[in-house]
Amino acid sequence: AHDLRPSYFLRPYEYLSRKEMHGNALDVMKKAAKLFPKNVKVRLKTAEAYESTGQVARAVQEYKQALVIDPDNKRAKKRLEKLK
Repeated sequence: AHDLRPSYFLRPYEYLSRKEMHGNALDVMKKAAKLFPKNVKVRLKTAEAYESTGQVARAVQEYKQALVIDPDNKRAKKRLEKLK
């Protein structure tokens, strides 16, 4: 597991999202979030995946986690404003 990088999850996520396979995309990002809990990009994409599957409360949690890691993250702030 030491060779794994966030990109190994982000690429399949982007592909599955484009194919409208949001449930699968979310599964990919849930795994990534477990492995890379402090990675802002992973948190943002996981939040997006939750949004795409209609799980707004979970998305909000992920965006808030992203802000814990990176308090000035504009994307997380913008999405949280929209989801309130």
